[in-house]
Amino acid sequence: MTPLHDRRFPGETDGYREARNALLPAKIDLRARLSELSRGDRQSLVLYS
Repeated sequence: MTPLHDRRFPGETDGYREARNALLPAKIDLRARLSELSRGDRQSLVLYS
């Protein structure tokens, strides 16, 4: 798997980095879905003047 970034935490092990890299696509997808949901919520608000 190609890493999505090259930054590493001090003292992190290769196994830890592999686990983080494996979870990162799911985290990115979750954030995108939450962003879509909140955008829909904002658009559905009715503003009263």
